[in-house]
Amino acid sequence: MPNNAITQRMFRVLVAVSLFAATFMFAQPASAQEIAPNPVAEQYLLEQLRATGYIDLEWEFAEEDRGVRGEIILQALRDPDVLSQPLIYIANTTVTDDLWADDLVISANIYMSKMEFNGYVGFSNAQLQSLAIYDSNFLGEKISFQGASFSRDLILANNTIGGTVNFDIASIDGYTAITENTINGNLSFTRAALNGNVDLRNNTISESLCLYGAQIAGELVLIESKVLGTQSTPDSFPTDLRNTIVDRVAYISNVEFKGEASFIGSHFGRLDMNGSTFSSPVSFSEAMVDQIADFDSVHFMSNADFTNFSTGSDANFRSASFDGAAVFENVSVGRDGNFQDATFNGIADFDYFTAERFVDFSGTTFNQDFEFYYTEVAYPYFDNTVFNGPVTFEGMQASQAFEIIDSTYNSKEPFTAFLIDVTGPVNFKGITVPAGLLLSGSHFESLTISTNGVGEIASIDLTGTAIDGDLLIQDVSMARFLAEGSSVGRSTTLKRVSIKQELDLRNASIGFLKVDDNLEWPKDPQAFNLRGMTYSDIDLGDQGLTEETWKGLLQLVNQSAYSPQSYQALSQFLVDKGHPDWASEVQLAQRGRERSEILTPLSGSWFWSWFLFIFAGYGHRPVFAIFWSVLVIATGAFVFRRKEYMLPVEQDDVQVEYNPIWYSFSLFLPYIDLGIASKWEPNPERKWARNYKYFHMMMGWVLAPIALLTFGGIIG
Repeated sequence: MPNNAITQRMFRVLVAVSLFAATFMFAQPASAQEIAPNPVAEQYLLEQLRATGYIDLEWEFAEEDRGVRGEIILQALRDPDVLSQPLIYIANTTVTDDLWADDLVISANIYMSKMEFNGYVGFSNAQLQSLAIYDSNFLGEKISFQGASFSRDLILANNTIGGTVNFDIASIDGYTAITENTINGNLSFTRAALNGNVDLRNNTISESLCLYGAQIAGELVLIESKVLGTQSTPDSFPTDLRNTIVDRVAYISNVEFKGEASFIGSHFGRLDMNGSTFSSPVSFSEAMVDQIADFDSVHFMSNADFTNFSTGSDANFRSASFDGAAVFENVSVGRDGNFQDATFNGIADFDYFTAERFVDFSGTTFNQDFEFYYTEVAYPYFDNTVFNGPVTFEGMQASQAFEIIDSTYNSKEPFTAFLIDVTGPVNFKGITVPAGLLLSGSHFESLTISTNGVGEIASIDLTGTAIDGDLLIQDVSMARFLAEGSSVGRSTTLKRVSIKQELDLRNASIGFLKVDDNLEWPKDPQAFNLRGMTYSDIDLGDQGLTEETWKGLLQLVNQSAYSPQSYQALSQFLVDKGHPDWASEVQLAQRGRERSEILTPLSGSWFWSWFLFIFAGYGHRPVFAIFWSVLVIATGAFVFRRKEYMLPVEQDDVQVEYNPIWYSFSLFLPYIDLGIASKWEPNPERKWARNYKYFHMMMGWVLAPIALLTFGGIIG
């Protein structure tokens, strides 16, 4: 029996030792929330902070024994001996419950590292020197520094924060660095006063970022951060920088904004948003940048609103992408607007946009409407630009130039740029614009239009447009050219131009007209209208004014719709150039077209026109009157050729010598008395001769005045 009892006791001891060893061998580390307060650790913490201001519980306690209540931390931060230290350092400590440090006044700098906060952390309205927390975990729902003031720096780096971080209406006089944190709630600086640089780079914020009404005296750095949440209140946005003021540079580059973002009314010294992404709508309405605003390579995946946005220098959107509507209404740019290689997949609204210098859209693609209503830009420039939707430049004012080079317009609606005013040259060079150019009612210093030689332009409309200098249209095949009431101050040059359906130059003043030999006009005269067109000089095929070229000009007028003014203008031009004979040919052609196209056949005016043409060439052929007069006189001389066929009027008249030529001439010109026509008359037996005498006299009464008026220049 004794031996059995001893054996049983030994067995029980071995089992107990084995179980105790197994507990240590297979035990799992306790989580921060499972760690209970350790009075020994708490006492040690207070003693070390009072003595040195420095405590790292990892040196003396296992992880599960580092639990300290929040009230112990607060007690230490209120302890005079602790506060007498220049630096309070706490590391590797688990705060097991809430830390309420509201209204706390701390004169020392606080540095915390590798902390675990299981509950709420509150420093609302506290007065702090500087605070730095690194590599720590915040498991509570909120960290509050609302209304707190920092006389020096604030640093939160490489922390994991389970809830909201609140710095609303806080004041930080030093450097603010909240970097490389994972924040599963909100980060808020509503109406905070941040008097130094603010560094928020490399954070991941699950819900919202709010800097509403914040004032930052230095720089704002938000590089490489992510704002992932979509949660917001009715009065805020997932990213809320409304009315934010950053005195210096705001670096918000390569940031990912998932939810809706608002920068309404914000003010930046300079803004750099290079490479950022906005997945939801964003607004920069009423925002202001004193220097450069840089949005290069930004991806706007939804609507982007820049209404009333302004910058004191450049606005850069190079390689930016707009998937939704892009609204730039009433934007003001102090220097240049740069949109090179940007892509607009939604409507691009630039109404009332102003820029003191260039706006460069080289390589830009517009896949929907592009609106440029009543803008004021010194030099809008488009090179290799693609327009896949309608374009409107109505009312634009450019003080230097306006150029669209090697660009393509694919919309079915005309390219519209009417009522625009450009002080310098306007160039549409190498363009593809099948739907046509509407440039009516505008004012240019000069205008050049040329295509890449591919396809036909529906129309070029310059109705009512004033061009101070030169108009050059080159390598263009078009259906219609409309320029009624337009004016060109110097020269109008058409090179390798084809106008197939309609040409309207009514009441146009085109200066020195230069046309090459390859010009093609409409075939239908009614679609070819030159009525009221004036010009100072004309050159066909670089030959000057020659026998061949003036006839080409006459052919041009003959092919157009009938207009007396067109012939008169050409006639006067030829007279001014010292060629009245050519001018007469033009006037003859005009009267001929009038007779054939305007006068009613067989009417009195029609017969009179024919009469004037046949007998006097409308006054431009005096030889016609001479010919008919000579013919009538010669005919009379033949009819009255023999004296025996004539009888003297009086017996004494038989003594007068008879001459048939002078007799016929005297009858033809009855108001010239040669003393022979009144002395002789045809034999009554020759009745037909007596009848012819009266006809002969009537012809004299008609033809002689016409001849005299023709020579006097009255007829014609």
